[in-house]
Amino acid sequence: MQSQVREIAGLREDKQSIPVVAAHMPLIQELQSDEFWTDVTLSQLETIRKRLRDLVKFIERAKQKIVCTDFEDEIGPDTEVVLTELASSIDSAHYRKKVMAFLIAQREHPAVLKLRLNVRLTAFDIRSLESLLYDLCREGSREKFARTYGKPESLGAFTRRTVGLDREAAKKAFGSYLAGSSHNSMQIRFIDQIIDYLTRNGVMDDGLLYAQPFTDFSMRGLDGLFPETEAVDIMQILAMINKNADWASTGSAYKAGI
Repeated sequence: MQSQVREIAGLREDKQSIPVVAAHMPLIQELQSDEFWTDVTLSQLETIRKRLRDLVKFIERAKQKIVCTDFEDEIGPDTEVVLTELASSIDSAHYRKKVMAFLIAQREHPAVLKLRLNVRLTAFDIRSLESLLYDLCREGSREKFARTYGKPESLGAFTRRTVGLDREAAKKAFGSYLAGSSHNSMQIRFIDQIIDYLTRNGVMDDGLLYAQPFTDFSMRGLDGLFPETEAVDIMQILAMINKNADWASTGSAYKAGI
């Protein structure tokens, strides 16, 4: 079924000039990514079917496959079918929602609060996060977490991605840099865009500074707006923000293993 949906979505992608198809283009493109199908549920597939069924008519007839059948329907005995993969997918999606809701509810937990405020974690904080996530109100386990998420870069970064970074903490991280020299309005807006991203996503890869929406300011992204020394300073600030979610305060590369 996955291959069929992706194929149909691909055939619609070249019809972007049609307004009704263009309106669904983000979904059409998402359907063709591997990430979308990782934990898709039955209810999500039903929603997708309803959203895209009116677009089938725009596929060129030459590309539509004609299927001919010549057989009589036969009703056989009832057979119970266990859809293990679907059940696993639904359980995984449910677990992800539970983890997200649980972490958001634990925003004032000492370790989670440190992550939100950009305070470097200690080894004790990491162990505290392990207990928090793996126990999950006695409904989780280390094995279940690993089955659902694989091995994250660190539990600190994973948690920060879920709860986000406090906006004032993000602004404070760039405070010294902004106060150090004069900047034009475009440069300040660029930094504000970084702060917006960190507030929503908690951590940030500096490679994103060379992609949209940052290339809306300059085709060259960060390098198009800032001299080399300032661009390096900005990337170092980002690295430190990310590091505060990854490392223990001793400076050792303490990673939360699974």
